[in-house]
Amino acid sequence: MTATTAQEAKHDTGFARFSEYITARTEMFLAEREGRAPTVGRDELANLAEGLEGRWGAGIVARWGQLVASRVRAAHDSKALPDDLQQVLNRSISALHAKFGSSLVESVTTSIDAGVALHQTRTVQSKGAHATGNGEERSSHGDHRKEVSDGLSPTPATYLGVWKSDAEYSRGNMTTMNGQLWHCEGERVTGRPGTSASWRMMHKSLEKSR
Repeated sequence: MTATTAQEAKHDTGFARFSEYITARTEMFLAEREGRAPTVGRDELANLAEGLEGRWGAGIVARWGQLVASRVRAAHDSKALPDDLQQVLNRSISALHAKFGSSLVESVTTSIDAGVALHQTRTVQSKGAHATGNGEERSSHGDHRKEVSDGLSPTPATYLGVWKSDAEYSRGNMTTMNGQLWHCEGERVTGRPGTSASWRMMHKSLEKSR
């Protein structure tokens, strides 16, 4: 393995773990709001968090957790956060902006909101499919728990690893190239990140975020 390939693999692993952590943490908090068992285990989440803590420190990972918790609550409840929680969120966002820049933080926030909305839409559709012939839902509280038991679907912002020249990317896909994280802004994109408006750099390097 060449030095360049090894560096790419290192960045790939870091971004993949971060993406998995955000998705797992979102599912954990969403399950709490819905009163159901999460589809991700606490040990799995703890292992992901431990890996990121070794990279950034426990304080920064806790800030990400606060961001996820606040956005899940606001998106799930469809209303503004209480003032005290909004202040906690604002402090977390400020700290994360200072360390990572606004693009990554805003992309993660958008992804959380969209992921929760998509999950809720699919839950409603699932309940509708089980409605009786007269249009009344037959779901009791137990039925609802069964219908949402599959948990959070992958959020629209999906990490796909190192950029590949023979792959096609769509809006919401994320990929790394030369250690940089890119977000696809177009549809059926095959061009190299950074060569068109179809790509937006989210972060220069997780390795430099120390």
